[in-house]
Amino acid sequence: MAIQQAVVAVPARLQSSRLPNKVLAEIGEKPMIQRVLERCREASTVQAVVLCTDGPRLQQLVEGWGCPVLMTSPDCSSGSERIASVAD
Repeated sequence: MAIQQAVVAVPARLQSSRLPNKVLAEIGEKPMIQRVLERCREASTVQAVVLCTDGPRLQQLVEGWGCPVLMTSPDCSSGSERIASVAD
């Protein structure tokens, strides 16, 4: 049986209504989003990990870690919608 390779799309934004900048909260001296992206890259069947965001600040930070970013519309109302908007 052939092992399938996956692309992991991680939705993230800085304008959370309950906790703004939540994805930048530090956990063990690293921003949460960095830890999430690193863990996703460790999965054995993952071909690529990409961040889906509407924020240029987050884009610049994540690209600096060597992770590709797909920019989405700020009008996306959920993470699922953010991923769907760039799925092509």
